[in-house]
Amino acid sequence: MANTQHRSIRVPDDTWQPAMERAREAGTSAGELCREFLDWWLRKPGAKLPKRPDAT
Repeated sequence: MANTQHRSIRVPDDTWQPAMERAREAGTSAGELCREFLDWWLRKPGAKLPKRPDAT
């Protein structure tokens, strides 16, 4: 992404690792999912919640 700053957040490994794996399976990244969620949370026009993976 152009003109974006690197940000750090604290997420427990038992949350982050499965999220990264499921994101890869869905063809995206955990970072992209975070951006989509934040855009939705901020009520940016056209923003939608990221699609959740099917239950395993």
